[in-house]
Amino acid sequence: MKKKIKTIIFVLLASNLFAQDYQVKEIVAEWNDKDSEYVTWIYKFPYLFGKSEPIARTINQTIFNSFIGAGYAGGDSTYIFTVLFEFFDNEETTMPWISHVDFEFKCLTSRIYSVIMISSINGAGSTMGIEYYNFDLLTGKQICFEALFSTDGYRIISEQLSAWKKKEIEDFVVKTKKEIENGEVDKNFKYEYDKNLEYYQEMLESTIKADFEYFEFILCNGTLTCIERNYSPLDYWDMIGDYIFEVDYEIFKDSFSDFGKEIMEGSKN
Repeated sequence: MKKKIKTIIFVLLASNLFAQDYQVKEIVAEWNDKDSEYVTWIYKFPYLFGKSEPIARTINQTIFNSFIGAGYAGGDSTYIFTVLFEFFDNEETTMPWISHVDFEFKCLTSRIYSVIMISSINGAGSTMGIEYYNFDLLTGKQICFEALFSTDGYRIISEQLSAWKKKEIEDFVVKTKKEIENGEVDKNFKYEYDKNLEYYQEMLESTIKADFEYFEFILCNGTLTCIERNYSPLDYWDMIGDYIFEVDYEIFKDSFSDFGKEIMEGSKN
């Protein structure tokens, strides 16, 4: 069995004006099966530190706790958590079938910390999960999407997201129908094209609305990117994928609440 702790690597924040308030470093624990160079479990977590230790600790723990639970972590989980528990606290010592954890740093200002966590699960099949985190550095709490908008503003944004979603589906139907009619579709993928076209044409026969049950967002440099997970019933290949839209703060500024305006301004580098 090969055990290894990688050197802690600091995420580059040189271009960030507020790097003196908080910084982020990368915590890595990995385990390799001695019998296979391909079986590797790697866990990478962002570790915030700086101005307020209690707030940074709360944020770090919130992210870490979302990956902990009953189940099998893979590899030598006792060793892995011995490494991680130097930085995080938890009574559990397993992750539910998660073999890899990584992150993509998005934003760090004096007010906002945003990061995307990426995990994968190996087994009979391989799947990937993506979670989005946005924290208010004044409180250490995650930012709620609804709180960014006034009551009327939330209605306006909901309608706008629904309109963008409908337009994307309409454009897809027109484009796909044309490709099929013109014989531009490879015969090996004709079934998938037909099923996608049929499914989305039927969707357009009903009212299209943004689905906030499967909704996430990320803040970065004054931009609000909205992501609606697309859990369609298409078995093999959904050709649209997730719906991703950017809300232009300057255009929709009047729809934001006072808190939302503080957050959007605070997310600018």
